[in-house]
Amino acid sequence: MALREENHPMHIKLKDIVMDFPIASGVKRAVDNVSLTIGDGERYGIIGRNGAGKTTLLQIMAGLLRQTSGQLDVTGHVNCVMTLGVGLREEMTGRENIYVDGELNGKSRQDIDALQDEIVEFADIGEFMDHPVRTYSTGMKARLTFALITFIEPEILIIDETLSVGDAEFGRKATKKMRDLCDRGKIIILVSHSMPAIRDMCTRCIWMEDGRVVMDGSSVEVTEAYLESVRKKDEEEMRLRFQRRIGPRTFYPGYAIEQMEFVDGSGIARLVWRSDEEVTVRFVALVHTPLHQPDFKLSFEKIDGNIIMENWARKDGCSLDAIEGQVTFEIDLGKLEFGGDTYEVQLALYGDQEAGTHELLATYCEVIKVEKPADCLDSPAYFCPVEIRAEKLSNNSGEL
Repeated sequence: MALREENHPMHIKLKDIVMDFPIASGVKRAVDNVSLTIGDGERYGIIGRNGAGKTTLLQIMAGLLRQTSGQLDVTGHVNCVMTLGVGLREEMTGRENIYVDGELNGKSRQDIDALQDEIVEFADIGEFMDHPVRTYSTGMKARLTFALITFIEPEILIIDETLSVGDAEFGRKATKKMRDLCDRGKIIILVSHSMPAIRDMCTRCIWMEDGRVVMDGSSVEVTEAYLESVRKKDEEEMRLRFQRRIGPRTFYPGYAIEQMEFVDGSGIARLVWRSDEEVTVRFVALVHTPLHQPDFKLSFEKIDGNIIMENWARKDGCSLDAIEGQVTFEIDLGKLEFGGDTYEVQLALYGDQEAGTHELLATYCEVIKVEKPADCLDSPAYFCPVEIRAEKLSNNSGEL
């Protein structure tokens, strides 16, 4: 790791970096031919699923691991935070840790005296600054560790998933401090599972899978592509898990629900949603014998069997005309208000037969996943009924 000469720009350059670990069955390749260059003032994000190789790559850049092959060129002094709280002396007070950490990083006592008040204010842990670190909560250790690292003015700061620790106010302060460091020509490298943090903090980003770089570009473009990939994989895994539940069932010959999908405002069909998004259910009914008084029931049921929503089109004020042939409908649900969970959604077609009975003719079942937002219930006991609007969009004759 090279020392930086005055006015010589800092950088991290990796070329064809490979990291192999021996395992019982042979060798696992954690990092596979990664090449990239990070220069002065860049805020660089690294994202990917667990096991993608992100932390191993950070450890190589920080000098904690030596790569199996490839070239690493680092100009500038590196400080890394792989786990907040690691490195603190548990039996010492927070204030004592400030002095020990500063001296280990080449600061004189006079330098530390000048910085002490600023560090104490930033950490904002009150009287605990003079208590042993072993009495601290995880959030308090996070505050102190981050304050110590950033106030010694690191040239290259490597952080592995730390901004998610601590409260929102700490996150804002940490973000501002990291921006200040970058404005003074520092390099920040951040690994996080929080896409908003990556987009907010980083100018560039790489997405890793199986030790390789899948995409390298602006933080917005890369995080959007990554989230879309995660959504598709989640959908595939969910459909495979619940494949026996999914699909159509017919109870009377000549009647069927051929297709059901959940679409967003752009008309894109999805199975993974957030609870604050607006959802439209689109389905296609096949009716060989005319139905003069059709009706639909839409229900959402948790996988444990608890029904959280059940709505009938006619009961909710929808006046449906007689239908025949292949007919496409839409039901506008508005914004979802579900807790984070997986839900079985069943749409049922009912109609009047010649005897005047209200018969179940056909059903279609699908499974969707709702991602839990920060301010939503984990497992709601009920769902307030929504106003369902059902509209016949088209039929096989082309009529509206």
